[in-house]
Amino acid sequence: MKRDEIRELARAVSCWLSYKDLTGFQNQLTEAMLSLPISEFLASKEGWILRPEVSYRTLCKTTEVPDLYCDFAGTRKFGTNFQFILEAKFLRGKIQNRIREIADDMIRLSLPTDSNLLRLMLLAGRADHFHNSEGSSLFGENVFKLRPQEETYIKFEEQLAKPEFIKAFPVFQNLVSIGGVPWLAKYGYLKCRANESSPSRGESGYMVLIWSVGRSKRIQ
Repeated sequence: MKRDEIRELARAVSCWLSYKDLTGFQNQLTEAMLSLPISEFLASKEGWILRPEVSYRTLCKTTEVPDLYCDFAGTRKFGTNFQFILEAKFLRGKIQNRIREIADDMIRLSLPTDSNLLRLMLLAGRADHFHNSEGSSLFGENVFKLRPQEETYIKFEEQLAKPEFIKAFPVFQNLVSIGGVPWLAKYGYLKCRANESSPSRGESGYMVLIWSVGRSKRIQ
C-alpha cells in the first residue's frame, strides 16, 4: 500500500465516522464496523482484497505461535501472499485507558518475520478521546506526538518485562524464542503514516491515526 493510499484510508475512515454520527449511529460504532469503510476504500483501489480475522499462525507459517488473529490482512487480487496486515482500535473513551491493548496489538503485528510485510495500526475515535494523549507513554516513548512521516524506535522487551502486561496477556510470557526463531522482536520501530480528522455535529469531530510497525535487531 502506497503512502498516499494510507493517508487517504485514514481520511476515508474519519469521514465515514462523521457520516455515521450525523445519521444517528454514533452509539453503535464498534471496531468490527471499521471493516466497512476499510474494505470499501480498498475495493476502490485496483487489485486489493481485504481478508478479516487472519490467524497469526498463518502469517508466521507456524503453529508454534499463540492462536491469535489479525483484524485485517490484504492480498493482491490475483495473489495469495499477504502484502499488509492491519490491527484497528475504536476508542470509546480516553486513549490513556487503552494503552495496554494498543501495546498488545503492536506486539502481535511484530510477530511475522517477513521483512516485506507492511504492518499497520489504526486508531480511530472522537477527537476529544485523543486530547492530552501526547503525555501518554507507549513502550517508554511519547509516540502520540509523532507527526506524519516521523518515526521512533521502541523496545518491545521492556513491555514484555512488565508483570501487569504479562498478567493481562499471558500468551506472550514464554514466546521469546521457539525453535531458534525469535518470534517476539526485542526492538522495533513505529512510524506515523497518517493523522486525519473530520467534523461532526458535536463539539468534537473524529480522528484517525495510522502507524506502521516494524521489527529491528537493535535500537538505531
